[in-house]
Amino acid sequence: MGTRARVGLLHYTCPPIIGGVETILYEQATRLAARGYPVTILSGRGGPLPDRRAAKLVIIPELDSRDTAVSAVRDALDRGEVPSEFATLRANIIERLSTELAELDVVIVHNALTLHFNLPLTAALWSLADGKRPGLVRDPGAGSAIEAEIWDVPVAAIGALLAGVAPPLGLGTIALEDGGAVTGFLCEAYAVAGAREISEFGGWRAWQTSRQERR
Repeated sequence: MGTRARVGLLHYTCPPIIGGVETILYEQATRLAARGYPVTILSGRGGPLPDRRAAKLVIIPELDSRDTAVSAVRDALDRGEVPSEFATLRANIIERLSTELAELDVVIVHNALTLHFNLPLTAALWSLADGKRPGLVRDPGAGSAIEAEIWDVPVAAIGALLAGVAPPLGLGTIALEDGGAVTGFLCEAYAVAGAREISEFGGWRAWQTSRQERR
């Protein structure tokens, strides 16, 4: 039998904190461990585990949806503000998770990508996923219509938002089909050299759907 994959389980909290996801996460850990898989639980709050032999427990407070700094950022976002602390938290989470993820082969993420109670964590996971991102590059005379989402972001929050945007993305002017224009994310042309052209799908979500259908 070959070497078992090293499995990570990630959630905002873990046992002995009581909850449906916490229960499932611990069941996954014990059952995987019983079959010989090395398991690491990545959580923001909880522990010690009922059976410490079931998994290695790594507590990273910034993963907790009720962490003081995370709650402050969420309150600001609810007011329509993007505080500078968002980018700081995202960077801190990336730094802490990168060390742990380097020791894992598979990570199962519970809720953080579907129930956005901790958006800096969601943004960090998105950045860490595979390093590949869609890039919108202006191509005069040969461009395609791409589906867009328009958000109402206060002008005062633009600076903090831009501070969290990593190259090769930047802010620029996006032309809309109705003749209007909005400020949005553009990609520097150098970054798409050799990249696959996916404009034919009409948007990133359609591209992702097509990949899932091929699996």
